[in-house]
This record gives sequence, C-alpha cells and structure tokens, in this order.
Amino acid sequence: MSAGVEASAVDVGSLMADVIEITKELFPGVVSIDVTEDPEFPKTRLTAIVAQASGPVESIVSRRGEWHERVAQLGEPCSNLCLSFNFPE
Repeated sequence: MSAGVEASAVDVGSLMADVIEITKELFPGVVSIDVTEDPEFPKTRLTAIVAQASGPVESIVSRRGEWHERVAQLGEPCSNLCLSFNFPE
C-alpha cells in the first residue's frame, strides 16, 4: 500500500470512530454499521449507522436532527451516511 492509501484508511477509521461516538452520546445503547444497497439505485451502496432508539418520539426526532448536524460537521466523507434505528420490543 502507498502512504496515501494508508493515510486515507486512517482518516476514514477516525471519522467512523467519531460518528460512532456521536451516535452513542445521542442514542445510548448498541450501535452498529450496516452497508446495504439502495433499493431505488441497486448499484449505490449505503452506509447506515444503526442506533438504539428510546424515549419519546419528539426526543428521538430532535436527537436525530442533532446527529445529522454534528456528523455533517465532520466533513464531506460523512455526507453519504444515514441514521437508522432499532426500537426496543
């Protein structure tokens, strides 16, 4: 691997660590990453951060908005991330 590729891999890893930290702060519980295809565009891969949702709907919606704002501040590589929820049974 070239030094440029290694630096990019480290940056992506660091960004994902920051995204997971933000997610856990706003949505305590299990956080996972799911890579899937967009059903409307089969060749487009999506990276979803899956969080444990709890509390009133208004709170979840508010924290979701904050998540998007904070993740957007991490830079362009995070612009294709989406947030998904698991709800307790």
